[in-house]
Amino acid sequence: MKLSKLGQVSRLVILLYGQPLAGKTVLASQFPNPVFIELDGKMTSVLTARANREEKFDFDAYFIDEDETTDEDFINLCGKAFARQSAWLKTQKLTERLLETLPQDATLIIDSITRLSEHLIHFIEKTTNHRPIQLQDWNSFTMHIGDYMDLLRSSKAKCNVIVIGHEDTLKNELTGAIEKTLYLPTKQRYRIPGIADEYWLLRANTKLKGNKRVNSRTLQIVPDRTSPSGSSCWMDNIENPTYEKIRPYLEKSLGRKLPEPTWTPQIDK
Repeated sequence: MKLSKLGQVSRLVILLYGQPLAGKTVLASQFPNPVFIELDGKMTSVLTARANREEKFDFDAYFIDEDETTDEDFINLCGKAFARQSAWLKTQKLTERLLETLPQDATLIIDSITRLSEHLIHFIEKTTNHRPIQLQDWNSFTMHIGDYMDLLRSSKAKCNVIVIGHEDTLKNELTGAIEKTLYLPTKQRYRIPGIADEYWLLRANTKLKGNKRVNSRTLQIVPDRTSPSGSSCWMDNIENPTYEKIRPYLEKSLGRKLPEPTWTPQIDK
């Protein structure tokens, strides 16, 4: 088949990872029509930004934990039976339903895959009665996480997806080289970046300007020497990234105009 016969990419799955408080959730919230599956907490950074800047933006968020879910929006979408299930099963079902229903111009955000992996371990412990989980149980973990990422890539889905993760630092025992990776058990930490279309590392930095400390952030497309380039959109590294700065690259990759940002923070120069 000729390259010219291939269809345009219609949607993207983006892996965005970094250290805690680097601004990952804040950046993801700027994408158009975001819908959060929030596993990490109460989105304090976004709420603070909204209050400090007197922004008027709003969006849907589903907060998932091991307790019974009472959110009527979740129950209407997934049913009462799933409200009493484990956080892992609730997240699976909610993801399936959102991928089926969200339109092309929406952004589904999983915050975070790191926390979801902890819920999966808890689910395996409960179903096997192995605490901690045993060697053979890690095969089940690997399979479930792989199936979940394959679900996000479903050809039936229309929306873009952002998977947020946390950064881990590993040391090669033979060479002593330091490697920045996705914080996730098993070698799925290496497979998941390969499944995503975009693989971005968000770093927070502090610089001195005169006598003043200035906070800045860098969206790094090549995470480190041992990692492959993370951008199928041929993006460059972006200082103080916003969706507005990222949008031209995504539009070129998708071959269409994308909606305006949900909001855009004021970046200190």
